[in-house]
Amino acid sequence: MLVGFAQWPHARATNRGKALPDFRAIEADGARFALGHKQALTFQGHITDGRQNTITLQIASLPAFIVMKAYALDGRDKTKDAYDLYFCLKNAPEGPKGLARALRSDSANPEVRRALEILASKFGSPDAYGPGSVVLFLNPEDPDERRFLARDVYALMKLFLEALTPPTA
Repeated sequence: MLVGFAQWPHARATNRGKALPDFRAIEADGARFALGHKQALTFQGHITDGRQNTITLQIASLPAFIVMKAYALDGRDKTKDAYDLYFCLKNAPEGPKGLARALRSDSANPEVRRALEILASKFGSPDAYGPGSVVLFLNPEDPDERRFLARDVYALMKLFLEALTPPTA
């Protein structure tokens, strides 16, 4: 299992904890928000020598993951970042609207606002960078399937972004 550790840029170093040789946390925009929006997940299984073990890890919540992935999408050219966003929107337990509701209360946060601007620009049409990256990542052969996939990616992101705006009375 590969575990990534993130910190926000310009985080101050502390003397807490043990230093590990060759260990370095990746500086990631959006990490400050993610560190404030985490959840505990418990895993049970066998370690390499066969003993059974249970561990609990603090991970970014799904809304925080979306924020971090938006920054990743803006800062590097990896098609998997767009696919990860699409996968989350498509498979969120309460759908894109539920994911938006979970993030709505933080939408005034500058990190979140910037992430949403990135998503709006990268997924602004079926031909935009985000949907195109998902198509490249999944690489369906059929041209009709490629067009359908791009439209699906765009529609899910549009639904998510529109649901972030609270209904007017």
